[in-house]
Amino acid sequence: MKPQTFFSAPLFLKFLYFAIFAYSSSVLCAEQFGLFTYRVINGNEVEITDYSIAERGSVDIPEFINSMLVTSIGDEAFLGCRDLTSITIPSSVTSIGDGVFRDCGKLTNIHVQNGNTKYVDVDGVLFNFSKTKLLQYPAAKTNQTYTIPSSVTSIGKWAFSSCQNLTSITIPSSVTSIGDGAFFPCTGLEKVIFLGDAPLSFGYSVFGYAASVAPGFTVQYVNGASGFTSPMWNGYPAEELNPVSSWLVKKGLSGDLDLSADINGDGVSLLMAYALNLDPKNNLQNAMPSASLDGDTLSMTFYGANQDVNYIVEVSEDMKTWGVEGVTLSEPDENGNRHAIVSRENNGEVVSALFLRLVVEQK
Repeated sequence: MKPQTFFSAPLFLKFLYFAIFAYSSSVLCAEQFGLFTYRVINGNEVEITDYSIAERGSVDIPEFINSMLVTSIGDEAFLGCRDLTSITIPSSVTSIGDGVFRDCGKLTNIHVQNGNTKYVDVDGVLFNFSKTKLLQYPAAKTNQTYTIPSSVTSIGKWAFSSCQNLTSITIPSSVTSIGDGAFFPCTGLEKVIFLGDAPLSFGYSVFGYAASVAPGFTVQYVNGASGFTSPMWNGYPAEELNPVSSWLVKKGLSGDLDLSADINGDGVSLLMAYALNLDPKNNLQNAMPSASLDGDTLSMTFYGANQDVNYIVEVSEDMKTWGVEGVTLSEPDENGNRHAIVSRENNGEVVSALFLRLVVEQK
């Protein structure tokens, strides 16, 4: 038994010595440049690993440190820098880790210098260069609502961390992945609107804390979207929007607008735009269906496939008295178009004047 006891001790001590050596080696790799902590990677490049949490105001990340190119910003490098207001990322940076600006509660702007081929900012929001991934939305931006661009397919971990001003966020149908804690802890967030199917990848605590603090917090999804459940989805309150509200939010409008409203003063109500499948933000004066005369037949063609709308075509000889008698209205064709036809003949005589009008009603 002694030989076993004798040989086990040196092996243990050797392992312990190696562990201490390895730990000491990693500490010695960390170096300081002003308020930046960094390490050398690839022999002659720099990764920013930490920054003084006591610093206030704006900060420009240097392009070079001790003649070495700054190419990387490590995970959570600026974590907890609560008094930083603005960050500039040099064109040399080709790698940015997760949660880099997490819990930077006063950050209003992230700027990426021109010439960077890996990252870009749009109105102070940080994206990868192709804008398919949203990396960081500054926590202190004053916007109450934000619509993620339709180019985005994924949202990084902690991407909207501590965005206290946001009350509503709209997520496009292009997004298939949302990272861990993406909206934690956005305590003012009341509504999240999904314009497409549920994301295939959904991290943990995505809406954590907001769901328990914000009054009436709700996940909303458009009519017919797949992958969602109601009244709860992934542990969060959820509801399916009706077809009209779904159409409104897809057009970038509030889902609870009054359909009688004419939002751009073109004389066309939201209900008419919805019924005809038109964009209500455009001027629609010249997009309204008009009647055409072919011999003794007056006709009109229009989109008419919305199931929650009644389409009524009326005819008049004097524009005072209107009715549907004599009007033939087709069912929607493969493109959703309907055709209304009326003859100018009345009791064997051709009337001198004839008018058609379209009336739409929400069911």
